Amino acid sequence: MPARFCLAASLAVTLSGCLVVPVPIPVSVSTAGSAEPVTITADDRGSALNRFREAQGLSVLGRDAKLDRAAADLARDMAQSGVFGHGGSAGATMAIRAKRHGYGFCRLAENIAKIGGGETGAIQGWIGSPGHRSNMVRRDITEYGYASADDYHVLMLGRDGC
Repeated sequence: MPARFCLAASLAVTLSGCLVVPVPIPVSVSTAGSAEPVTITADDRGSALNRFREAQGLSVLGRDAKLDRAAADLARDMAQSGVFGHGGSAGATMAIRAKRHGYGFCRLAENIAKIGGGETGAIQGWIGSPGHRSNMVRRDITEYGYASADDYHVLMLGRDGC
């Protein structure tokens, strides 16, 4: 499967960013197929993200549990299936995942990465990538969710109930 590679912070990182505000439709995502348990971490990347936003003269974002769960869905699915992409193995969009967890957005963006350097490497990679950076500096977002599974990282950015 072809992948895009970016060099950021002296690390080879596979990154992908997406910004969409589609009309969601219900779809189920299968995460079956992996016999190995997947460890999901949803750590507080808000401090690094918010320090970056403050340095850009932007407001800080609040952590949202619904976006955390939507990000965890994709991180888990990518780790189990090995399919790197915003649709995961079943093609569920970020809008579908957000709505599935009750997040009624009017703005939504998503950054994904596959990197062995951990969460800090993912954040630094996104900051160094123009498309991902533009998602992180949007003025019309107010919340974020973050999760990782193995080397797969997902940052969801949104604004609920405009």
